This record gives sequence, structure tokens and C-alpha cells, in this order.
Amino acid sequence: MKRGPFRPIINIGNTIKNSSLRILKNNNLTAKSYCIFICGSNPRGHLKRWGIKNYTELSVLVENKYKIPVVLIGGTDDKEECLAISKGNKNIVNLCNKTSLTELIEIFNQASFIVANDTGPAHLASTTLTPMIVITGPTDPKKVKPLGGKILALQPEISCKNCYQTECSHHSCMIGLSPNEVIKSIGEVL
Repeated sequence: MKRGPFRPIINIGNTIKNSSLRILKNNNLTAKSYCIFICGSNPRGHLKRWGIKNYTELSVLVENKYKIPVVLIGGTDDKEECLAISKGNKNIVNLCNKTSLTELIEIFNQASFIVANDTGPAHLASTTLTPMIVITGPTDPKKVKPLGGKILALQPEISCKNCYQTECSHHSCMIGLSPNEVIKSIGEVL
């Protein structure tokens, strides 16, 4: 018997699935024709955010390399960040705070790939088979990486990694990871 990586599974009903598909259709998105950025984090986890500048640069790299739109996902606490990332970029669809958690499951399932901070929705995304890059920053990827097959955790090799601090004067664990490194890693999980 072949055994693969363990991953959680959440079954959603047809009503929720159809609602998710309507959201995609209303935004001119079809299966495997877009990627997702989960760029936020809860307010106490601000050190787990990769940042507006990095996600903005990555969106341009994705557009140039994969020729697909970027969908931004997040909650109430992520609205300003998602607005800043999407500002002036017609290749970005901002669905921040416009979906339910259960609708996200099918939206994640339909995506080509996902790039996420270490946050709850990344674990929800792992219930699908969609390839994902998780940026772990101050947390230990061996402990926090979502379960699943095509999921790669990224973290710069620095002495203070895995510190779990809530305050930091340099934020090197996130600043030290470039959009070019992330775009290269996307190719590794696809």
C-alpha cells in the first residue's frame, strides 16, 4: 500500500461549493487560472507578515512568469495590506474579507498555487491538493508547516530563526527572503 504525506480533509457541501464557484465566476476566474496570496496574519502575529513590498514585487514576478492573476485572501485585519498590494495592479483580484472560511476551501482547491504567511488560512488551504509555499519567518517550519504533499516552507538561514518573538528590532527572518527566492520555489512545488 502506497502512503503519502498526511493532510487534513474537509468536505464541503454543494451549496458552499457553488457559492465559491460563483465568486470565482464573478471575478472572471476559472480553475487553475489564478494563484492565491494569503498575505495577512492576526494582529498579534505582525512579525509573521512578509510585507506589502514583497507581495507586491512577487505579484509582478507571477504575472511575468505564469501569466495568471493573483487573488488576495484575508480577513478584516488584512484589508489595508491587501488594498496596498492591489493598488494600481489590474492583475490582482482582492477578495480580502469577501468570503467565508468554508468558501475559501473551494477557492483554494481551484487555484494553481498558493503563497502564504504562516497563518490559519494556510492550514485551511492544506486541505486541498493545491501546491503551496509557506513563509514561516519567526516560527519553526518543522512545527508549523501545514500538512500535505506539495507544501514547501521557506525561511532564511539566520541565527535567530525560530525565535517565536512577538517584537523584533530587525525582522531579518522575513526581510531576508526575497520575492526572487519565492518565485523560484514556486517552480519547485508545481
